[in-house]
Amino acid sequence: MGWKAVLLHCIQFDNPLIHLKYSRAEILLTGNPDMTATVELTIAIVITETHYEQEMLSHFRELGIKGFTCMNCRGQGHHQVYDEPFIDHSQTRIEIITTDEIAESIVDYCRQPRFESHAITAYLETVRVRDPERFIA
Repeated sequence: MGWKAVLLHCIQFDNPLIHLKYSRAEILLTGNPDMTATVELTIAIVITETHYEQEMLSHFRELGIKGFTCMNCRGQGHHQVYDEPFIDHSQTRIEIITTDEIAESIVDYCRQPRFESHAITAYLETVRVRDPERFIA
């Protein structure tokens, strides 16, 4: 067993006497828990009716996003969600890691009056990434 595995088995990470602030994954993957290698970006999360997905992604590309992740989802909130008769899901979750400016523009786009009566929500979270050039142009 290598030193990394021994370290993971021997240290209690939440022990206040040890004062470790690095996750097991950071130590395991890098061998060096150096948080200075990360950059803070914003993730915009949009949950939309599936039929708006392509329109929104097209607009988000115009705003300057570099990439995105989409996944099928379902749920219930302020608006009642109806299942689409010809597809197995009615909502899509879009996640985009980007700059604060672009993320704010994404939320602004989703809050326009024409979407008020639809099951669409958008919110922002802060994330830390190692290779920011993978996420921003």
